[in-house]
Amino acid sequence: MSFHSTRSSGGAYRQISYTFQKRSRSDYVRPDDLPRIREELKNYARFKALCEKLVAESLALSKLRSAASRNRPRPSSA
Repeated sequence: MSFHSTRSSGGAYRQISYTFQKRSRSDYVRPDDLPRIREELKNYARFKALCEKLVAESLALSKLRSAASRNRPRPSSA
């Protein structure tokens, strides 16, 4: 979120920029909405961190399972 101050617009305002479905957008944030938007951004940052951790752990588990199946002795066909 960024802060802008201009003389022509009548004062300072906040602006949030984001990308959704490969399209960039910028929206103005009203002063009354600022606490809610900050909380939502904090929650989204936590969500992204948890997703990244989930992917990393899933990849590690997959590698362990692959290594375990390669090292397992095969039964003899007698």
